[in-house]
Amino acid sequence: MDKEILEKVNQQIIAQFPYLTGISPQISQVREGLFELKYTGSVLTANGQTLPVVVKVVADDLGKIQKLITSR
Repeated sequence: MDKEILEKVNQQIIAQFPYLTGISPQISQVREGLFELKYTGSVLTANGQTLPVVVKVVADDLGKIQKLITSR
């Protein structure tokens, strides 16, 4: 995946999930022209607990997000 396209996807994800700022995704190619980016981070809850968060994104080679999955 091109660095400019990766940066475009990262900006979209950080706008939606600000707690993932500074997290680099693991990138794997799903098929020709589609990539899966997996962001793994954590969030501090209201009661002080740390909650792991995983955001998976499937994006095309133009930076358009096709699918977004979050887990908590």
